[in-house]
Amino acid sequence: MTAFLMALLLQLAPPDLPGSWELGAYAYDMDTGEVLLDINSDVPFRPASTVKVLTTLAALEYLGPEYVYHTSIMADTTGRNLILRGAGAPLLSAEDVARTAMETAALLPENSSWNLYLDIGAFMGESHLPGWDQSDWNRTYCPPVEPLCIGDNVIQIVVSAKGSGLRVFTYPPLPSLVMNSSGLTTGNSTSITATGGDWETGVPEITLSGTIERVPGRFCTSLCRRSAGTCPGPSGGACPTRAWM
Repeated sequence: MTAFLMALLLQLAPPDLPGSWELGAYAYDMDTGEVLLDINSDVPFRPASTVKVLTTLAALEYLGPEYVYHTSIMADTTGRNLILRGAGAPLLSAEDVARTAMETAALLPENSSWNLYLDIGAFMGESHLPGWDQSDWNRTYCPPVEPLCIGDNVIQIVVSAKGSGLRVFTYPPLPSLVMNSSGLTTGNSTSITATGGDWETGVPEITLSGTIERVPGRFCTSLCRRSAGTCPGPSGGACPTRAWM
């Protein structure tokens, strides 16, 4: 089998690629160490989905197949603070966060105001691999390496009416994201719509419009998918648990 694969690899010729594309490949015999194929093996490339293979192998080697990631919510009842602590769970989804938020809200006193903090201290390294150009960071295929990285390409948008003016926050931070909130106003109820542009070919942009009720401690948060479309907000003064773009 080894001889067959070696003969097959030696007969392969690099395909004709567009001028802007790059090709690299490297293969060797695990028994003898003989290099079977070497095409630009020392040239840095964007790792893309090949990292999934290496990540899986490293996880099986160092963590083991029975390892379980624990994403936890802690409550500081004295200061009315909630802390969502991430552990790097690779399959954490928006549905998981929405369900957990509902279950947590059911345990809290009715009509009470709490602060929510995201604990991302489990990972202290760089948010992106060295092979990723910063110009790629705002693409949907290049999420940050963080312990609270939610699946389905989502970005959290928080709109706050607490204080003298409206404030908008997003997570995770995207270097080139343009957030247009000029269409937001305060009103007697909360109804917010987020509209996204074509992130794959144009500048990543989200436009927020609608109203948010100005009451003590009022803020509105949603999880929006990072692609074109809209995130319809609720009406009647309630904040959305999740919305999709």
